[in-house]
Amino acid sequence: MRNLRKITAITVVVAMVLSLMSFGSVFAAEYDNSVVVSATPSAEFVEQGGTVDVTVDLTTAKAFKSGIIGFNLVFDTDVFEYQNVEFTYYDDDLGNKASDWEANSGFNASTNHFVFGTLGTTVYTADHAKHQPIAVVTLKVKDNAPDGAQAINLTTFNGVDANLDKVGATMNSTSVTIGG
Repeated sequence: MRNLRKITAITVVVAMVLSLMSFGSVFAAEYDNSVVVSATPSAEFVEQGGTVDVTVDLTTAKAFKSGIIGFNLVFDTDVFEYQNVEFTYYDDDLGNKASDWEANSGFNASTNHFVFGTLGTTVYTADHAKHQPIAVVTLKVKDNAPDGAQAINLTTFNGVDANLDKVGATMNSTSVTIGG
């Protein structure tokens, strides 16, 4: 009789946990905060041997403080060669130039991805006075790159806000046409 009570109690607890998990997953796709990450090339057409600057931007419908945000800028390394990045700076409260992205971002030569990352930045709406793009990444088109459209993709978004709630994202990738 005691074993039956224990089994019944354990079964009830497991059923309650499973029902809460399924209830939570119904709402998992809705986020309190979401962002739009965009990559915009400086030119639609680029010749072999030329360069293209890709402006990387992050905006939101309502400003919020992030916890951790990260994503990748991915391009075909048989077509493009990473040249440089210029992060956007702002004046912090002490009047110093600062970038919330520079310390945790960079080109990863082993994966051939440019990884962007930040901790605890404020994400602004596009029309907010303090909004600025994150950075401009310069890519050189290789001399032997084939003619045609070449994708420059934003991928692998992960993010949480300051309350550690997941942040949703829309990724607006781009492309450039190589050759004439």
